[in-house]
Amino acid sequence: MKYFRNTVAAGTLIAISATAQPALADVTAEEVWANWTSYLTSFGYGLETSREMVDGVLTISDISMRMDVPEDQSTVTVSLGDITLTERGDGTVAVDLPSEMPIVINVAGPDVEEADITLEQRTTGFSMVVSGAPGDMTYTYSAAGLSLALVDLVVEDEPLDIGRAGIDVTNLSGLTQVRGDTVRELAQKVSTGQITYMLDINDPEGGDGRLIFEGGMESLQAKAEAAVPMDVDLEDMAAATRAGFAVKAGYETGPGQMNFSFQEDDETMQGATTSDGGTLEMAISESELFYGAGIANLTLQLAGSEVPIPLEAAAESFGYELLMPVSKSDEPQEFGITALLDGFTMSEMIWGIFDPDEELPRDPATVEIEMSGEARLTSDLLDTAQMEALDEGDAPGELHSLNLESLVLRAVGAELTGEGAFTFDNTDLESYDGVPAPIGEVNLSLTGGNTLLDTLVGMGLMPEEQANGMRMMMGLFAVPGDAPDTLTSKIEFTEDKQVLANGQRLK
Repeated sequence: MKYFRNTVAAGTLIAISATAQPALADVTAEEVWANWTSYLTSFGYGLETSREMVDGVLTISDISMRMDVPEDQSTVTVSLGDITLTERGDGTVAVDLPSEMPIVINVAGPDVEEADITLEQRTTGFSMVVSGAPGDMTYTYSAAGLSLALVDLVVEDEPLDIGRAGIDVTNLSGLTQVRGDTVRELAQKVSTGQITYMLDINDPEGGDGRLIFEGGMESLQAKAEAAVPMDVDLEDMAAATRAGFAVKAGYETGPGQMNFSFQEDDETMQGATTSDGGTLEMAISESELFYGAGIANLTLQLAGSEVPIPLEAAAESFGYELLMPVSKSDEPQEFGITALLDGFTMSEMIWGIFDPDEELPRDPATVEIEMSGEARLTSDLLDTAQMEALDEGDAPGELHSLNLESLVLRAVGAELTGEGAFTFDNTDLESYDGVPAPIGEVNLSLTGGNTLLDTLVGMGLMPEEQANGMRMMMGLFAVPGDAPDTLTSKIEFTEDKQVLANGQRLK
């Protein structure tokens, strides 16, 4: 969690953007700096600076932010270049950064390798204006270009020439609003033009190893909302969310691409990806955790000394979502899981390895699973002490219901679909060997299954005996459908602890 905390706090210092309308009031340079200072110290930063106020211009120099990291008894110190806050005479304050600003990060501690990392931030056409009032400030900013590059790396007093690393952003703009005293409320929005990045790393031990990542995207739109109580300890996320800490954020990217390569001795690997863009959303609060991501028209190419043939694959859509409760409760809470791989295809070269005669249908494959339900937590999932106190094999809660909203497996000419719903009796852990007794049913349908088995046997990819065993298994759980080569199955778990397959008792 320390990385999340550091990112949020440092990002606020340089005012990553947010949505809001400027408040109709006045703000001074001292009030802006006080706003930054109180926010950073609330995250655990020790802050040291030199300050000088002359004719409405507040110059902040020798900026040093120190963060203690209890996990490894280390400290991280971030030093920045000068920042000036200029009162414009209309109740607003302009924030000026040098066009080239060094950022020095020092990591020290008895149990870590001491390191000094020097970065350089460059801006072109940078503008930032702060308006509002001390308890409600709005930052409006833009930049024609912004870049961050690795300049120097020293570990244990030894300079390391690891190569290049950097990111370049064009047409950056956004708004940030920071409100509140006891609980800081942030609303953020940012948009950019093209973003490119480069990571070119040599073996720090002096070998001939080299790793290169380079790529970019045409655009980025991001937004976030957060509530951060003062003096909250983000190392204890369970306590923080109980105190009101909450974040909801997401972004959407335009078309992008990435190339990578790796070489060490005789080993090589290289590849590339492209996409039409993607999305990411996340949220965390006392009640729930949500995380979801998706990408459109993804392509992948991979080759190397350990790959017998070049690999190529593509998917029209790839994504997943996870919703889950995180706090213990007397009442059941909702959860959900979704995974999607749609329109998946492989290159003819891959198909040719196991199907040179093109006996299998090569239509795009789809995997889709969507489930929801309710569970009651008996422990706080974000509380490390509570989770460690659980005995091995003990669950942190009870499953009360599970719904299979959708199941689709479609590939090589066969398709399996299904849906169902179950409730669970948590007072009965004996009928099903420690699992809460389910009550409900699932309905499945298989098309093309027997044809696929015949084809696999004919190709020599499956022994006849194994195929016959699978047919016998399908015969126990399924019945013929209305169309040729279709099977349907209805599996029921009854209240009197019976298990039925198409009305036939299995248990």
